[in-house]
Amino acid sequence: MQAGTVWVPAFAETTRVVPEPVEGIDGTYRVVRAGEDRILQRRTGDAEPWQVEYRFTLVPHRLEEFEGMCRYHQTSPDSHFTRNRICTLARPAGRITLSGMRLIVTHEGARSESVLDSDEAADAILRDYFGIRLPEKTSA
Repeated sequence: MQAGTVWVPAFAETTRVVPEPVEGIDGTYRVVRAGEDRILQRRTGDAEPWQVEYRFTLVPHRLEEFEGMCRYHQTSPDSHFTRNRICTLARPAGRITLSGMRLIVTHEGARSESVLDSDEAADAILRDYFGIRLPEKTSA
């Protein structure tokens, strides 16, 4: 990643760290300074207050510095990612997320949420929306 860019989760690409607000698929983003730190903020409507998403610095880090937390998120029983099914995909006009048994679809600012009634329905969402085919379950 080039200096002066930051990965904004609402975008499908990196974006420049600029003081002007930037439109994303699920809100408007801006980066403000707080001393040496930068704060990524988001709001979902012009009348809504800015919410803090991330705090970061522009100090470069080596990939190895993230190894411990990466391992934690992948393996710890306390990690949200090992306790629950989670899959999300940014799309040109929104986002689709499967979180546990909830399907959340955002399209052009409109959000819909539905609760799935079976693991088979969740497997179908993973296959149809994300291209993920899980191995067939065998009965014991």
